[in-house]
Amino acid sequence: MNHVAKRKALHAGKATGPREEERVAGPALNDNIQEQIGAKLKALFDESVNQAVPDRFVELLQALAETEDGADTTDRDELS
Repeated sequence: MNHVAKRKALHAGKATGPREEERVAGPALNDNIQEQIGAKLKALFDESVNQAVPDRFVELLQALAETEDGADTTDRDELS
């Protein structure tokens, strides 16, 4: 189906994807490749998680926590 026919089919509410019998069952990558990709993603994630938090972010988080603590105290006082 060319791009014009697909566009017309979309506007008409017709499906343009592969038919059920044409779909491939299961993952497109074998188990070995999936494991390799997973290991590399985990290594990248672990590396980013273990990086130090910049001082500016720590300061901002502390200021936010202090602001929230103050708001909690004010809320409790208003309820009493």
